[in-house]
Amino acid sequence: MRIGTSPRLPLAQIRTRAERDHAAARGTLHLNRVREALENLEKEIERLKARLGALREKAIALDRDFDAALRRAIVLRELQRVPGIGPALAREIVETCYDGTLESLGEAGAAVQGVGERRQEAIRAWIREMRSRLPAL
Repeated sequence: MRIGTSPRLPLAQIRTRAERDHAAARGTLHLNRVREALENLEKEIERLKARLGALREKAIALDRDFDAALRRAIVLRELQRVPGIGPALAREIVETCYDGTLESLGEAGAAVQGVGERRQEAIRAWIREMRSRLPAL
């Protein structure tokens, strides 16, 4: 008699039972591996969602910074069109006074040397013109 066999069960039944037990055991092992892989995937999805959120926030900040730099460049370029204001004075006015609004340039005479009353009035007229041409600025 073989080890692990019962004299009462025929060999065919033993094989059938062994195949069934083997299939069940492999299925359980496979199921556990699938569950583990699913848990790992869920963790990875959460990690990627967090990374995506951080990237979205960074993109929003970059857009905001780009908009601010673009506005600043437009103001600098357009301010040079004011009679009596060249590139150096325009740069000085923007660096000293510009806070993101055109109105901040309205009192450049008080903060920037070289901007007298006539230039200040020209800047105020320029601000009114820019408001009508580019209201979003």
